[in-house]
Amino acid sequence: MAFDAESRAKAMTLGALGVGIFLVVLLLWILTSWIISPDADEFYVLISRTGATLPPGRILAEADQAGIQKQLHVAGWAVYNPITWDYERHKAVTIPAGSMGILTALDGEELPKGQILAKVLERDPATNTIVRCQKGIIEDILMPGTYRLHPYWFKVEIKPAITIPSGQVGIITALTGEEPPSGQILAPKGQRGIQEKILEPGTHYLNPYAYKVDMVSAVQIPAGSVGIVTAQMGKPLPPGKLLAAEGERGVREKVLEPGLYFLNPYAVKVDVISLRSHRLDLLKETTHDDSIEFPSNDGFPILIDAAIEWRIKADKVAEVFSRLGDETQILDNVIRPNARSISRIEGSKYKATDFISGTNREKFELSFFTELCKVCDSKGVEIMRALVRKITVPDEISKPIREAEVARQEKLRNIEQIETQKSSAQLAKEKALVEQMTHQINAETTKIVRETEAQQKLAVAEIELKTAEREAQATVTRGKADADVVLAKKKAEAEGYKALIEAFGGGHNYAMYNFTQMVAQHTSFVFAPVGEGTFWTDPQAFFKMAGAKALQEKKAEANK
Repeated sequence: MAFDAESRAKAMTLGALGVGIFLVVLLLWILTSWIISPDADEFYVLISRTGATLPPGRILAEADQAGIQKQLHVAGWAVYNPITWDYERHKAVTIPAGSMGILTALDGEELPKGQILAKVLERDPATNTIVRCQKGIIEDILMPGTYRLHPYWFKVEIKPAITIPSGQVGIITALTGEEPPSGQILAPKGQRGIQEKILEPGTHYLNPYAYKVDMVSAVQIPAGSVGIVTAQMGKPLPPGKLLAAEGERGVREKVLEPGLYFLNPYAVKVDVISLRSHRLDLLKETTHDDSIEFPSNDGFPILIDAAIEWRIKADKVAEVFSRLGDETQILDNVIRPNARSISRIEGSKYKATDFISGTNREKFELSFFTELCKVCDSKGVEIMRALVRKITVPDEISKPIREAEVARQEKLRNIEQIETQKSSAQLAKEKALVEQMTHQINAETTKIVRETEAQQKLAVAEIELKTAEREAQATVTRGKADADVVLAKKKAEAEGYKALIEAFGGGHNYAMYNFTQMVAQHTSFVFAPVGEGTFWTDPQAFFKMAGAKALQEKKAEANK
């Protein structure tokens, strides 16, 4: 009995342990096979084992169909029965900066006939993800960022973005869309062909399967020039109208000032026209002959070399360009032919000899300039200068005139030499006279200088004499003044002594006063013997002797 109970207890323990192990294994199986949770850069593709069969040619299944589900699991926990569901873990796609993603839908609606790129037919409003699209290369692109794309639905091709460098313009050509009308240069959006919109410098994201981009240089208008704009599109100009307004085809009145412009060369054509002066040389050179030749009034051929400086009037530059063209056309059609025509007309008024020298030649040059200015000014061209640099006449006309001129010049030189010799003799005579007069002037000048020096010395001596007399007089005056001062001083001292003696009642008393004053200054207490001849025995004699000594000292001080 005891054995049976123990056996049952062990069996129950083993059973409980087996159940526990089974539950743990079941839990682990559920956690690993039933529950999915993607990381931040991951997502799951779900595969249903049950449901309706997919139609032929389809890859993705809807919720009630068996197969790879169109719907992805992108975030959070989810439980799927591994008996009825399978799943795959995938990484999200990252489009780096400066790149773009081109999507190709492997499943979706078939493209209509003639359509090249597939369109997105529906997006999820909350996530902006594609819900329904056409099959093929999708027209929309992916900008830089991270995307969870169904790997069985989309194939991603990463391509670099389009970069337009500085000073360039991107011309867009649409590769898809409706065919534009015949003769149309630029296509609006939705039509195939060159687009009116351009790409300025920077980074742009365009589907390379939808658009082709060609780069051309921007329009640079330098200083001293303007840009003439010719619209390639628009309504034709009415008859008689020269310049086009906005929306009309032709040369526009408004010009471009100096600067950089980003323009579509298929929409507008820009011609850079200089407003600075230009020069035309009409002369005969080894490589070409651009000189002007015409017959004179008497039938001789005259050849001239001329230089013409001109420029287009700034306020009429658009009109001039519309009528005449650019600088080369203005030269060929206006300035050069008019210069030749005017020189022939004006030159035929004069004889050949008139072109060698004289006022008639000057009249021809002036009329050439005046008439050329008049004709060109009416066409918006300003002639700044028109110079006739050289006129060549036939030798049979110019040679005799030159020889006569040489003879005349020779005669003038001979006369000049004779006059020069005469002038030399006269000059020598005048030079000798000048030298003689120079010596005379120098002698008179020396005499005057010496007389002046003597007079100066005399004046100095007189001044020194007067100065000495004044100094002597001053010395006498100072001596007398010093003597008077001494005399007055002594008189004042004598009067002072006289007053003192009178105040003491006599000279004896005054002398005794001075003596006692001197003794008192140097004696505090005296013990003296009493005897004959001393102060105490004979004071009268002592005071006489002391007073005499005091008077001597006073006199000595007064004499200092």
